[in-house]
Parts: sequence; structure tokens; C-alpha cells
Amino acid sequence: MPKLLTVYYSHTGTTKKLAEQIHGKLGGDVFELVPADAYPQDMGEVIKRGMQEITDGVSVALQGNPPDAGGYGIIAAGTPNWCSTLAPPLTTYLKSQNLSGKTLAVFVTHGRGGLGHIPEDLQKLFPEAKLTEVFDGNSPDGLDAWLKIVGAPSHSPS
Repeated sequence: MPKLLTVYYSHTGTTKKLAEQIHGKLGGDVFELVPADAYPQDMGEVIKRGMQEITDGVSVALQGNPPDAGGYGIIAAGTPNWCSTLAPPLTTYLKSQNLSGKTLAVFVTHGRGGLGHIPEDLQKLFPEAKLTEVFDGNSPDGLDAWLKIVGAPSHSPS
């Protein structure tokens, strides 16, 4: 079975809850991406900064030592929908990794924005990865079906 890494960025805690749920069902390793320069709590300021980073293609400095994806076959990557795309911390991490031949399974949380153009952006940014269907984290009833699509092994907590 391929080794699984769940990696995510969460600003408000919603994506973190979903990442923990996925990790609880599948096991493997889990890592939260934390920007070195924290985003403000005011959502208007977050949107302003996030939009600027996305527009400028900024690589966001991350705290700690995010894991090298090289030892994993499946990367479950979580992000909030920011300006209809991936949040910059997750984009920065994924761009720093060799995803060639790896299964990239992205899960997205959002207020009202749905998946935006995240599926299309993933195709453009990471054509070397084996992309799965993007999971809409606001539809939790579909999680188990999505996990089967991802092809990750089930994990029974001990």
C-alpha cells in the first residue's frame, strides 16, 4: 500500500478539522502548514493579502520543516478556497515538492465559494501528479466515497 501524507493549511480551523477526520480514517502522517508571517485575524485583511499573494505568485515562507513528499505515494492536501483557488501556503508547499507519479488528492473547505477554479488550477500547476477528484469539504457525507476514489488504505484506530 502507498504511504499517505495528509498536509494542510487552515486559517480558521475548518480545514484542520477535516484533515484530522481524514487522518483518523486513513492513518499515515499528518502535517499542518503554518506561515512564518501569520495572516491577520480580520477576514478583510486576510482576503486582501491572500489575493495579492495569489496575483503575484508569492511563495509563502513556512514555519518548521514540512515533510518531503518523496517518501509518500498519496498526498492528501487540504486548503480553504481563497479567491477561488488554493491558499498560498499550500501552493508554496506543493510547488516545492516533486509530485511526479504521486497521487494528489485535494480537499477544500469554503464559505460560499464552492471549489472555485481549484480543479483547473491543479491541472495547470501540477500536471506531473495523478490528480483525483477534488473533495468539497462542505459535503461531508461524501467523504468515505471520496476516500475510496483516492485509493488510500483504510486505517483502524487502535
